[in-house]
Amino acid sequence: LEYPQCKAQHTWQSSRPLQVDGKAETGGLGGLTTCEFEVWMCMKGHACLAAVGASTLDYMCYVYNEIQHTWRAWGFDSELRIL
Repeated sequence: LEYPQCKAQHTWQSSRPLQVDGKAETGGLGGLTTCEFEVWMCMKGHACLAAVGASTLDYMCYVYNEIQHTWRAWGFDSELRIL
């Protein structure tokens, strides 16, 4: 699924404080790992949730592009069920 209005501007390093504050969870993709994507991050109450009509209590999840060093919207935790 594509969510062009959902952007995560954080670098991998700058996302660490979000994890410490309990605003984000991260993990490895396991069997879904590719040379491009190895990890995911789900952000609690992300602003784009309301923009796409999802519950603001949900988490917006992203996968990290290891080549471009950017986050790509992956989906909602309520759909992915990874947390």
